[in-house]
Amino acid sequence: MEVKIGSFILKPSILGILDQDEFFLNFFQDLFFSNKTISINGVRLTQLEKRRYLNGIEIVPKQIESHLLCFDVYQYMRHHIMEKHLGLKDYQKKIKDSLGIVGLKSLSLSKRMIDLSNCEKKLLQFAAALLSNPDIIIFDSFLEPFDTKFRKKICNLFTQLIEKYQKTIILCSKKSDLIYKYTTETIIIQGKKKLLEGSTERLFCDNIKFLLTQGIEVPEIVLFSYQANILKNVKLNYYKDSRDLIKDIYKKV
Repeated sequence: MEVKIGSFILKPSILGILDQDEFFLNFFQDLFFSNKTISINGVRLTQLEKRRYLNGIEIVPKQIESHLLCFDVYQYMRHHIMEKHLGLKDYQKKIKDSLGIVGLKSLSLSKRMIDLSNCEKKLLQFAAALLSNPDIIIFDSFLEPFDTKFRKKICNLFTQLIEKYQKTIILCSKKSDLIYKYTTETIIIQGKKKLLEGSTERLFCDNIKFLLTQGIEVPEIVLFSYQANILKNVKLNYYKDSRDLIKDIYKKV
């Protein structure tokens, strides 16, 4: 399914948004109050259909609002259900299922939010977003607190959601290294305009000079190969995994 919202075309994938000014996030947060059109597979939605569709978009913010930290886990999840006006038949089962999906099955529902680790808080936000069974989930700086091993685990979960349920996962970040390593498609936004969009690997690897002239951060692993090729006249390939780059260095240097 292809969804067009304003000038943004979204498909089931892990989409990275490199956006220093958070234009993309602000754009989606304001959709309920804007006159932007939404089309699905080329068919424009009516105003009523648009409102219904927007209820299927979840935005996971960078942090949990401070006034919610006085809740326990169960109260936090219930608050999300009430805030989104979710008509769940068995909300208690839905809460447990959502926690299980993100790896928090053993987390006590009575544990206070303030006592959770930063990673647990992030995963709890993810679980809350799943309660509405959204078509699109937009994450703000979601992967930053996790280590490499756990990032891979989360991205495997993203891939399952895409393949089984055709979800669109959007990772907004100001860090090009994370966007490059963990997404399949990327949109780079500068100011209030799309600068580039396309396959993540091709977008970064084919536009290095342009990105540098525009003051856009190039992923370190890409920049290393680029500089080695120019300064040392070595034909290193571009990789996402540093281990693959090291193997290439041993072969060619």
